[in-house]
Amino acid sequence: MSQFKVLITDERFANLDREREILEAIGAEVIRSSQPYGNVNEDQLIEEARDADALLVCFAKITERLIDSLEHCKVIVRYGIGYDNIDVAAATKRGIIVCNIDDYCLSEVADQSVALAMCMYRKIMLSARKLRQGEWGIASLKPMHRAEKQVAGFIGFGRIARIAAVKMKAVGFTVIAFDPYLTQDVADGFGVELKSFEEVLGTSDIVMLHVPLMPSTARIINRESIALMKDGASLVNVSRGGLVDEEALIEALRSGKLAGAGLDVTEKEPIDMDNPLLAMDNVIVTPHTAWYSAESNADQQERAAQICADVLLGKTVRTIVNKEVLQG
Repeated sequence: MSQFKVLITDERFANLDREREILEAIGAEVIRSSQPYGNVNEDQLIEEARDADALLVCFAKITERLIDSLEHCKVIVRYGIGYDNIDVAAATKRGIIVCNIDDYCLSEVADQSVALAMCMYRKIMLSARKLRQGEWGIASLKPMHRAEKQVAGFIGFGRIARIAAVKMKAVGFTVIAFDPYLTQDVADGFGVELKSFEEVLGTSDIVMLHVPLMPSTARIINRESIALMKDGASLVNVSRGGLVDEEALIEALRSGKLAGAGLDVTEKEPIDMDNPLLAMDNVIVTPHTAWYSAESNADQQERAAQICADVLLGKTVRTIVNKEVLQG
């Protein structure tokens, strides 16, 4: 008889061999929920999760209602860095540890952020689309400036942003950042000038979002903040779609207030195919794939399973996001 039951609520991996290898070694039974990826039914998931000792979660919503139904769950592990789909407060109240994987796919997401920024700066998508429409030349691309004359402004300056900033500086961009938790020593170490939120918006040619989604950052890019941005600036978002008021963004792109947007995340995922963003020449939308490489995919599965195993065995885990539960 298995010592633990681990339920994988949703996933999109080729197989679960690594999870089973790690977790079965500690006497755990690994069960894949019957719920289809991207369309999890909460009532059915509650029934499947009720007696689980641990949950491994991709994008399923782990609500207070679901958490309250768990009879002896010890840990919920998110297959990723962000954990806004998990009601951490409800888990904490029930004494359930919540963990993320805070150190995987850092270079991949940084690369995607820089790639989108460069496409905005050089107007790559616009140029390619205009060519397909029969336009040859630079008429639709004006104005365009050298990288050395451009400012990349980071909202949030954690580990991914720091990798991206080094690469943006290597191209020639001046890099500035707003992050209330960033010390001057760290900023100096990366050659980045600290600015206020308003100063970053008003100074940057490209605004790059690198903050987690939480109540204080929800729709941080809205009509008011867009109004503070430079005319003709661009926006890059590889963090969470909820950071941006899409209606306000669409208005700014249509009016010419903003020159373009590079988005790996959207308010609704998958994005509706009739979303105006998909029809705009100056917008690039990718399907939340910044995290992916063959290597990061393997890391994701292995680290999630190992974190889960360690918590179940009572070991110390570094990536607990609700450390106060340990004091309860």
